[in-house]
Amino acid sequence: MNVAQKTIDELKNHEMELRKRLEVAENVVKAAANSREENAELKRLLAIREKDAERLVRECEKFDELESKLTQQITDLRKENDELKTQIGEMNVQVQPNLHSEQAEAQIESLKAEIERLEKANGRLEKVGFILIRFFSLLYKQCR
Repeated sequence: MNVAQKTIDELKNHEMELRKRLEVAENVVKAAANSREENAELKRLLAIREKDAERLVRECEKFDELESKLTQQITDLRKENDELKTQIGEMNVQVQPNLHSEQAEAQIESLKAEIERLEKANGRLEKVGFILIRFFSLLYKQCR
């Protein structure tokens, strides 16, 4: 009876071990299913974020173009202003203030303010773009 009881005990222990392994395997299957769902959601969110990043990049490019145009206008107005000053100096006569020169100066100041505003906006957009790119990179690594 001792040998039979020992065999029964061994079989019960083996059965308990198998039940534990089965429970672990079932938990792994559940975790994998949850992981697939989370992965799908992360991919969906990543696609949305990528579209936002592309839109922000286009906005940054527009600001860069506008900044370039405004900088060129400032350069042209300064050149015109210098030419007018040279003409006044060549005339060597006392002249009333040139309204065009004052208008050019006012335009220059206005354009400088606009460039400064655009540079700040561009800086903010670039920061947002960088943050989104970093976020997508981390998100992409998680999805792997």
